[in-house]
Amino acid sequence: MSVARVPPLGVPHRRRPLEGFAVTPFDYHYVAGSDAQTHLFSGVIVQSCLPLQPLFIRPKGLWDQILEFVDFDGIDFESAESSRKCDVRAPDKRWAYDVLQPRNMEFLLSRPSSCIQFEEEYVKVWDRKRLDPWDVEQALEVGVGILERLPECVVRQQGGKLWPQSS
Repeated sequence: MSVARVPPLGVPHRRRPLEGFAVTPFDYHYVAGSDAQTHLFSGVIVQSCLPLQPLFIRPKGLWDQILEFVDFDGIDFESAESSRKCDVRAPDKRWAYDVLQPRNMEFLLSRPSSCIQFEEEYVKVWDRKRLDPWDVEQALEVGVGILERLPECVVRQQGGKLWPQSS
């Protein structure tokens, strides 16, 4: 199984350090389809010192519900609400379960739904629309929040350091 990849990013708005880690907000424009329709999505990229394994989380939609009838779904969790609301994909299911322990799932379910992708030392959080400044702040909270809620055993296993100033 492959994990979805975000297309190469356009020029970021700005890159700035924030409390010891780098944040890059972005807008991404692309043209697709026979009618050459322009699409836009926005988000943030949060950089950590911790190497991260691939993980993709997105809100479930109508097609996901249809595909579940033929048993073509992502990773299921103990929480029925988590499994109903989030499509989670990862080459290593153990990694997904370790990262998305109940504390992190509760946090994600309490936030506006976004697409979240772990890749290398980056967490990308985006939505399928252009985000206003308030939404960008919310996306930043999700990216930082999911990293801060990683279980200690995951942090140690991956190198022991989330942010540059961490010990």
